[in-house]
Amino acid sequence: MRRSSSGLRPSCRKPSVCATNESPAADGHTSNQRLRTWCECLHDAVPKCWSAVCPRINVLLAVRQPAGDGAPELAPRDVALPCGQSKARPDRTMTAADCDCTAEQLCDPLFCVRNSAQWIEKHASHVRIDHEALAVVASHWDRSGLLQSRGTSFDRQLHYVDDDRPALTVQYLLFVDALNWCFWPDHEPGAGEEAFEYEHLAGGLKKSMEADSKSLDCNRLVKLDGAGLRALLHWPRDIPCEAERVRVLRQTAGCLRRSFGGSALALVESARGSASVLVDLVTTTFPAFRDAAVYRGRHVAFMKRAQIFVGDVWGAFGGQGIGAFKDIDRLTMFADYRVPVVLRELGILRYSPHLEGLVDGCHELPAGSEEELEIRGVTIAAVELLREKLSDMQTDFAQKPNSVLIDWCLWCVLQRRHSFVCLPLTSCRLTRAILAGK
Repeated sequence: MRRSSSGLRPSCRKPSVCATNESPAADGHTSNQRLRTWCECLHDAVPKCWSAVCPRINVLLAVRQPAGDGAPELAPRDVALPCGQSKARPDRTMTAADCDCTAEQLCDPLFCVRNSAQWIEKHASHVRIDHEALAVVASHWDRSGLLQSRGTSFDRQLHYVDDDRPALTVQYLLFVDALNWCFWPDHEPGAGEEAFEYEHLAGGLKKSMEADSKSLDCNRLVKLDGAGLRALLHWPRDIPCEAERVRVLRQTAGCLRRSFGGSALALVESARGSASVLVDLVTTTFPAFRDAAVYRGRHVAFMKRAQIFVGDVWGAFGGQGIGAFKDIDRLTMFADYRVPVVLRELGILRYSPHLEGLVDGCHELPAGSEEELEIRGVTIAAVELLREKLSDMQTDFAQKPNSVLIDWCLWCVLQRRHSFVCLPLTSCRLTRAILAGK
């Protein structure tokens, strides 16, 4: 579940491991196959730099090369490994023994997200965590019971949820999250028109689904154009980044049709109740969900919208049935450009004078810039620390706080402290990002 600037909207590759670890996983893939796929996804997202899959791992990667009309074949591609970062020899593929993690961790996208956040937080020069402020916030939340309030639950009023037809609900959530990025004012101040926000996306698709349950059928979506998207969202004028949104929607529909027969429910069922596996399936199946970058020569992963999708399915079904994930607590917060606004107001995030000047001066930070990546990475690290503190405090809480609930709760804090409209634009305009779902 994700949000608009007007208020709370809790909506978010596997690589080659060691040649000696070829035992098939639960989904039938070997560790080598899983790790290699992860590498390919990162290559698609960040083709210019090949130094590491996650902050503590350097790998010689295998890149898919077209092989005519047949299935693509894997061709090795040499990588310059940073000096002192790996024990691996340059003439062989790295194994799990070459790094401080297990082969299973190396194959886990959520491990890579957390490792990326830790790496960024350790090396950040523009953003830091104020641990004293974080402890104060955790103590206040513990006393107030904020995490247990109904305001932190999934917004079933805004979103399309049909308990009798879960397949339609999951289909809706996937395509909402496919388009869940880049909500910026699309008109000049004072023009008297509403800006396109998340509530228009989610609400518009809900109207379409209520009017016609086949609105998000993949056979229709692969042929959609700009006018069709506007009609689908019930939006009266051009949508920001309309051509790119149409491309993403058509691509996602095509991938879903090719891999899962056009059924998002089949996608979720394939994960067999694992949030981590579902994040992996989403990022390997849909290129638009691959949220990775390069920070100081290292590949870093955020997987924001893939995690939002898992969190949405969990929230929409109340953690029951198709929404039951045994490892939901392993999701991180959804690293975007708005949660940092709240953390900064709470004093948890501290910016350098340089970054303060850019943000408060209403300068856009380019997607993938050092400042933007530090904001996203340190935000994840801060929420993880907040979760740990709350978990230690709330020993009698039936549902231990997870990062999804904290992410939603931060938006409750924003909603209660301010109407978002009253927040200065300079507080929230951190970056204009399109594809990574920031």
